[in-house]
Amino acid sequence: TRARRGMRPRPRQQRARDLGTITPHEYEQLSVLLIFACDEYEHGSLPNLRCAVKDGKLIAETFTALGFSVCIERYNEKVTAASINQALRALMCRYPMHSADGVTSRTGRLFATFIGHGMVCGEDSFFCPHNFDPERCGGARAR
Repeated sequence: TRARRGMRPRPRQQRARDLGTITPHEYEQLSVLLIFACDEYEHGSLPNLRCAVKDGKLIAETFTALGFSVCIERYNEKVTAASINQALRALMCRYPMHSADGVTSRTGRLFATFIGHGMVCGEDSFFCPHNFDPERCGGARAR
């Protein structure tokens, strides 16, 4: 280790916290990071990727260093439509945009990223979670 070689230990990098660890008064200037990255897909018609999760983890590291205090990360099999909805609902319930008086609005930053395959269906484009089945979306094509 560094200490045995006479070197000072490196300071531990501060890690962003998940939703449950921030108290309500701490989020006046709250910075939230949402990362959904998927390399592996349940259905064989979507090829697996190699760098989506790696890129997501690099983004988390970078934004944590920039002061983002809450980081919600979901990778591979944890990236489902249900888990994305759950993360967004938890965020909105825990940190409402208005204070208890219903008038004063909160300030803060939100950065959300979806890394993986996407699909086009008619005029709409959307992210493909781990369990996305392209056979169930008639006329969709991968991007």
